[in-house]
Amino acid sequence: MTRPARILLISPRYPPSLGGVERHVAMLAGGLAERGLDVEIATTEPTASASSVEIQGPITVRRFPTIGHDEVFLLSPRLAFWLLRNAGRYDLIHAHSYHTPLALVGAMAARLHRIPLVATPHYHGTGHTRAREFLHRLYRTLGAWMIRQAALIICNSEAECSLIHHDFGDRPTRVVLPGVETAVALVAGATADEPRPDGLTVLAGGRLEDYKQVEVVVRAVGRLPSNARLIVFGEGPALEQIQATARAAGVLGRVDFAGRLTEADLAYRFRTASVFVSMSRMEAFGLTVLEAAAAGTAVVCSDIPAYREMAGRLPDGALRLLDVDAGPDVVADAVLAAALAVQPTPPARAALPSWEAMVSGVLEGYRGVLSARGRLQPEGQP
Repeated sequence: MTRPARILLISPRYPPSLGGVERHVAMLAGGLAERGLDVEIATTEPTASASSVEIQGPITVRRFPTIGHDEVFLLSPRLAFWLLRNAGRYDLIHAHSYHTPLALVGAMAARLHRIPLVATPHYHGTGHTRAREFLHRLYRTLGAWMIRQAALIICNSEAECSLIHHDFGDRPTRVVLPGVETAVALVAGATADEPRPDGLTVLAGGRLEDYKQVEVVVRAVGRLPSNARLIVFGEGPALEQIQATARAAGVLGRVDFAGRLTEADLAYRFRTASVFVSMSRMEAFGLTVLEAAAAGTAVVCSDIPAYREMAGRLPDGALRLLDVDAGPDVVADAVLAAALAVQPTPPARAALPSWEAMVSGVLEGYRGVLSARGRLQPEGQP
């Protein structure tokens, strides 16, 4: 019997850090390990001063500090040196996120050791701030080289896939949707008499970055009835600015900053909120929007390609799309209209993407890459 394939997943951050990429990689790692593969994670830990190794059940997590504890660019020479020395121990490297240098270093290590590279770019097409947009343009040549090294690019949506082909040409791609299984499963256990907050409850959040535009939702609260409250969940570099905006707008007393939520708490928030709002400028997929819709909550979101594609997968009226530059008045009007409208029936669980299906799709991609390279086939059934 052949040994299980050894897979190295490279992720900018990893739980307990919050974010869509973090959750995506964690669910993939767990699913691959359940299928019998030998899985390791290489990631950064900006708050650490030394590298560490954690054994989480069948998964080994290697964490490396960043220069100056940086949480934005995630430059980690220790991780880079470790990759360049040790990549040959693995049968396949799967690098996540075009928007940090880690995937680029993973591509260099894969080429050096002649290991096949799979990339999931979580690609937005630009940076999240003006400074990062400028750096993004400078990085384009190196990023394009990384994309060309990948034997397969796994995209989170057709919208992301189209953007990859537009910006980098004809590349081998595969669309594998992330899952929403946790929220849907918890919704199934909800009861009709479950306590709900009084008044109009608006929910927003996730990984708190400037491009998520949570501030426009905060300003919209001042245009809503006095019984309306906003719950902002999650953590991130934009938190202080969001709080300052609430203070300046005179609505700080109507905004609850919930911080990091457990999966059960987040599912409860989704199904008891009146409206979930995401005015993000860019997303490769948009997990929180789909989870809110799966919970039967009204959703107001920006009209960006990933959300537009999602609207096509959900019942009519599940998402209300607004111009990405919509101001607080427009957002407030949409929130009120969504809260008063009769909500469509939540989509059946079978109609939604699941994490199990995501793992199967990725595993099938691995098989194709390893077969084409004449390498060991990963074990496990799709």
